[in-house]
Amino acid sequence: MHADPNSENFEDVREKSRGKVYADDGVVKYLIQEGEKELIITPDEVAICIYKSMQSIADTAERSVKAHKAVLTVPLNTPTALLERTRSAAEAAGFEVLQMISEPCAAVLAYQVGIQDPSQNCLCLVFRSGGVSSDATIVSAAGGVYSIESFVHMQELGGDKLNKILAEFIADEFQRKFKLDPRESKRSMAKLLTAAENWKHILSNLNAADCFVESLHEGIDYRVNVSRARFEMLASSNLQDLLQPIHEILKQSGYCSDQITHVILSGGTLKIPKLQKMVADLFSKAEILTGLAPDEVLALGAGRQASFLPATWDKTFNEQSITVQASSKTIYYMPSDGKWQCLIPSSTPIPFMRKMKLTVPEGGSELVVEVAEGGSEKGSLTKLGMVSLNEMKSGASVLMEIKWTNTGLQISLSDGREKRGVAEFPISD
Repeated sequence: MHADPNSENFEDVREKSRGKVYADDGVVKYLIQEGEKELIITPDEVAICIYKSMQSIADTAERSVKAHKAVLTVPLNTPTALLERTRSAAEAAGFEVLQMISEPCAAVLAYQVGIQDPSQNCLCLVFRSGGVSSDATIVSAAGGVYSIESFVHMQELGGDKLNKILAEFIADEFQRKFKLDPRESKRSMAKLLTAAENWKHILSNLNAADCFVESLHEGIDYRVNVSRARFEMLASSNLQDLLQPIHEILKQSGYCSDQITHVILSGGTLKIPKLQKMVADLFSKAEILTGLAPDEVLALGAGRQASFLPATWDKTFNEQSITVQASSKTIYYMPSDGKWQCLIPSSTPIPFMRKMKLTVPEGGSELVVEVAEGGSEKGSLTKLGMVSLNEMKSGASVLMEIKWTNTGLQISLSDGREKRGVAEFPISD
């Protein structure tokens, strides 16, 4: 849908398409064969067909709903005009589109990073590899809000290249056995490429795949067994190439791999075990999140976002026009144990409220909490002050409440009965 007939790469799109692609009065169109008929169809009509297929699946799962409500995920670099066309296509298929969210945020949301504990400061790398493109995004999670730190997109870098490698291997095996080259027929290679994609996914789950194509070439059926090890050997250099977005985004953003706390894999290509291991080897200190199927991550994230929207949600609301006040620095606290700990991560939305329990040190009668502000690293902190609670029993439990509003930061300590200590702190925000 984003193809521009006036762009430099449109000719490249035409050459690589399996069907005829042309421009008519500035509109991209496909000429396809359906039986004996030739049909002309636009990218928007293709999108409607895809959404209608998804609508049919939704109808099968839930028959009592007349119009299914949906949250759509879209690439981060999608132009505004294309967002509206995507929404229109989904609505033409019968969906009620509530909201559109970016794919990287949907991926992070699928794993609820920073949701269960909003005080946790996370730096996630979302690596997506699809059929024809790959991208890497660094997303920070603070105070339950996701912020895009950096984004790298690479076209012509995806799983389709792996499909072609596997198809070429099978074509070589076929030619070696029958002295016939299936590459001489576009129809034969189209069959082989379609089957190769399926075999690739099988090899992501099993150690071997029984590859069979009916009437591959000259009416000859062909069957061959391919092991995962053979496939990984054939694709080894291409698998290494797929990591380019990761190397580029670390270089572009200035972050090092040790600063990444979570790595999320998205896209069918990242089901390949060897590719997963190659990514994991780059981030020895990060948590590699693989509990969800990579090709289902975006859908699960969209579903989770839909569950957060109230029944009265106004789907015409433009969240892009909202300005959110957030902390520019991280707030740290140090209880009596003498170790600075993160209290409020940077980029946390304001107002902010948090409650946590502390304990009076053993053998002591006082709880003292120091407060400081600084960057994401604890090396250079500026002390803001302290709050204390006196005449306490050793080991007693103390409730600490943090409130940050547009009037300032307030921290209080309470024993839950009558003793209470309160302090307000000047914040440079």
